[in-house]
Amino acid sequence: MTNVRNRSGTAVPPHEGARNGLRLPVFEPRACFGALLAAATLAGYVAGFDTLHRVMGTVAGAFGFVPVLIAGALYGQAAGALAGVILVPINVMLYRTAGSGLVSWANHVVPGLTALFAGAVVGRLRDLGALLVDKQKQLEGALAQLSLAREVTAQDTTERREHVAALQVANAGLAAAQAAVPATPALGS
Repeated sequence: MTNVRNRSGTAVPPHEGARNGLRLPVFEPRACFGALLAAATLAGYVAGFDTLHRVMGTVAGAFGFVPVLIAGALYGQAAGALAGVILVPINVMLYRTAGSGLVSWANHVVPGLTALFAGAVVGRLRDLGALLVDKQKQLEGALAQLSLAREVTAQDTTERREHVAALQVANAGLAAAQAAVPATPALGS
């Protein structure tokens, strides 16, 4: 069975429990930390919403952006959009339990939809950043190969020049030797 790679690109050997080519999920502490952070901020938002709503009014929904932006920043565009979708019914439920009526229903949904968009944008920026890092690594590798090829080419060129110079010296020596040898008369004369 071949090694698999985790998110950071490090090779991970197959797990002992893998059978018939199936691989068990790889435990990544960073992924768990991000999920716990997003869940904790969402739980904090839900727990403190009533107090925030009494103090700030309908603006309290702006704090719902925090878990959505965290999800987008840590996991990408799809996770940010999904967190925004999840936030819409949570916002509606929180505003209804805080005593807001259906008159301001649009005020409860619009922040959630805006959070969806913001989470998707932040996630996309994260995805593009990761793509740029990958492309940078590829370009650095290609640049290293090009530099090595240039060194080899320069070395070959230097060796060729040395060989050409040696051949020119040898040819000059041969010409001098031929000039030093007297001409022999032809055999038939």
